[in-house]
Amino acid sequence: MNGDSVIGILSWWDGVELWLSGRGFILQTIIVMPVVLALAYVMAVAGDKILFLLLSMVNRLGRFSPAARRHPVENPVAVAAPADLS
Repeated sequence: MNGDSVIGILSWWDGVELWLSGRGFILQTIIVMPVVLALAYVMAVAGDKILFLLLSMVNRLGRFSPAARRHPVENPVAVAAPADLS
């Protein structure tokens, strides 16, 4: 991207911002909310995919690294006998 294209994008954005600020609040909300919701959805899906890839990579690396393995707890929950409850 050269300097002229950046200036062009900034000029376009200034025009959009000026046009939008001249509208009423309700019309601004009607115009902006679909854009913001679509961007939030795209960011959430992208974040979900990235997190899934990172966690699957950590899981895959943990299988091959003996230091990363955890020993299972033999009895994680104490079983209560009926005599203990009274």
